Amino acid sequence: MCALPNVDDVQKVSEVILPFIHSFSKMWHFTNHGFQHSEAVKGYIMTIIKICEECEMNLNEAEENILMCACWLHDLGRILENNDDKDSEDHAMNSVKIIKKLSEKGHLNLGSIKEEVIWVVATHNSKGTIRLEDVED
Repeated sequence: MCALPNVDDVQKVSEVILPFIHSFSKMWHFTNHGFQHSEAVKGYIMTIIKICEECEMNLNEAEENILMCACWLHDLGRILENNDDKDSEDHAMNSVKIIKKLSEKGHLNLGSIKEEVIWVVATHNSKGTIRLEDVED
């Protein structure tokens, strides 16, 4: 396994799943959380990276990879939603479950930053908190 993942490969995984989020789930009343949403998040991340550089607080390659991988993977769990508030609150942990399953099956290689990507994705929830036991294998 390589040290850092190829972010383009991670993006391709999201390109396969994200277009179906609004088709398979009952999210018609939500903002589109498909591929375009992740592209917008990527734009925000690029802005953050630029601001860090301007402030001479450069992120290293691994940190940038963590953010970019999380960008593409953070809403995968929305494909499991059934149109109730509880599902929406749990979508971050559903995303983690999908990331772990894709990694286990060999469809997603997050290299040496897998745990960090999982933490970033898991903390992306409306509550802003997670329990350690919810993320660990």
